[in-house]
Amino acid sequence: MTYRGGIFGSIAAAAILAASAAHAAPDPADATIDRAALTSPPTALAPTSEPPSALRPTPSRLDAVPRAAPGAGGALITIPLLAPPVLTGIAGRVREAVETSAPQALDNSGEPVAVAVRRFYATRAYQPVWVNSREPLPRASSLVRAVLNSTQDGLEPANYITPAIQALFLAKDEVGLAKLEAALTWAFVELASDLASGRTVPSEVDPETFVHPHDIDPAQVLMDVAIAHDVQPVLKKLAPKTDAYRNLKMALARYREIKRLGGWTEFSNGKILRPGMRGPRITELRSILAERGEDIDAESNHYDLTLIGAVKDFQRRHGLTPDGAFGPNSRLALNQSVDERIGQIMINMERLRWMPDHLGERYAFVNLANFRLEIVFGKEVVYETRVVVGSDADRTPVFSDRMTYLVINPYWNIPPSIAKKEMLPQLRADPYLLARKGIRVFASWAATAPELDPGEVDWHAVNPNRFPYKLRQDAGGRNALGRVKFMFPNKFNIYLHDTPSKSLFNRTVRTFSHGCIRVEDPFRLAKLLLSDDPRWTEARFDQAIADGKRRSVSLPRAVNVHLTYLTAWVDRKGIIQFRDDVYKRDASLITAIDASRRRPAAQAVATSG
Repeated sequence: MTYRGGIFGSIAAAAILAASAAHAAPDPADATIDRAALTSPPTALAPTSEPPSALRPTPSRLDAVPRAAPGAGGALITIPLLAPPVLTGIAGRVREAVETSAPQALDNSGEPVAVAVRRFYATRAYQPVWVNSREPLPRASSLVRAVLNSTQDGLEPANYITPAIQALFLAKDEVGLAKLEAALTWAFVELASDLASGRTVPSEVDPETFVHPHDIDPAQVLMDVAIAHDVQPVLKKLAPKTDAYRNLKMALARYREIKRLGGWTEFSNGKILRPGMRGPRITELRSILAERGEDIDAESNHYDLTLIGAVKDFQRRHGLTPDGAFGPNSRLALNQSVDERIGQIMINMERLRWMPDHLGERYAFVNLANFRLEIVFGKEVVYETRVVVGSDADRTPVFSDRMTYLVINPYWNIPPSIAKKEMLPQLRADPYLLARKGIRVFASWAATAPELDPGEVDWHAVNPNRFPYKLRQDAGGRNALGRVKFMFPNKFNIYLHDTPSKSLFNRTVRTFSHGCIRVEDPFRLAKLLLSDDPRWTEARFDQAIADGKRRSVSLPRAVNVHLTYLTAWVDRKGIIQFRDDVYKRDASLITAIDASRRRPAAQAVATSG
């Protein structure tokens, strides 16, 4: 569990009483538990009610604490407080189990969760949720079935319900049942958190990932499950509700079915296969593509137009150059095992759990691993284009922000890191080299700093660690930002922009920038974003570009910007897409998920004392 949230807030007394009343009437149906749920497929639960907890408070005594009385000039008076009731029976055992389990759970879950759980139970006088004084309740079986079903979301049941916890279902004494109560509570909170916001902390997985998943309120989800008879609807509300997540979930089920049926055939090594060729390896390739779902004659030995089309489709689905020839990169993609693809789907479901369900009414969506930008208005993609992203040395971070304005004919204020690393060696070789590229030198970054003659600066004497100068490239066709940049102010100094290096958009892997996003068709994007402002007609925009003057233009409507990194997703045609892990972020996420396979808090409770 990766809960990172706040402290449990107050719960209205009326809600507490209502929740308690909902479980006050005993029901014979509670007398047994469906123990087959531990090993059997999920089945529908019949509505049940729970017997009251054994709560026998002794007559309260009055304690006294000093308080400053209002209006009394700070004089101290004595205010009586009711002491906590003494709990006996199952309620007392539950209190002991919850209180003693909390320190063990802190190492895994964090103090806010422990505090919230303890306070939740305190508000209901430690009435159990999952058991009564004799045995587990059907709601406990429901949780086990929900845990088993968590595989559908790419989660692992063993992270929540372990053999030690299953053994407690056989408990008949109140001590064992109370331990089961505490263990199931931790299991439920961990599962709820993992479904809602992921098993991992994004910034700990990758220091270049700056997303903040929505945290659950442990007290609220426990209140919800205490009222419900079936756990599954409560958990369903917490899981992502986006089409992207649902589609990957269905893809996961399909690939697991492929695995169950024996996986798929690996293609043999050999020379590049090209259109027009014939031979047994052509038949082998056709057979494997047909096995993967391509509508193609599996027995022909001819690399004809049909096979060319099937190969191009496969290459597009895997982010390869769609040239129709089947070479080493295509064979490598084809021979990824079904287990590897299942793992790739699962880690991208984890990334989707980090993201909000609602990305905004208008938003820009950049998938860094796919080198593409989409603009979405409502649910419609109104613009898409190829982009260039950061190189491996200057990887573009993952984060979200809001685009509020654009700049026509921008300057490029060269970041100090680039100035020291790349520009200083050029200035030492030829002080006027940058000037010929329209780059000016200023004495400092102050707004009033004077411009300097680069030939009068002893660049060899300049310490790279103390580079005081500002380098600024003039607006124009040579400017590295091109003719327009799109601003969503952020601490990373990342933005979208035009570029004079148009040829790079023809590359399949487009990792060439210093971190910013270069847009292939920026003028069309600018006109789209300004289209709600009647003053900014297309003709006026074209004229503003042509006159060469630098100007900032506020967008009539702000646009959310989401820079993401997805290496598996289902496109709008329902086709699963896979991409190479160009930034090696899949690898770090796999490592983090493997590390999360620790003994869960629930297991610690089950095996304590």
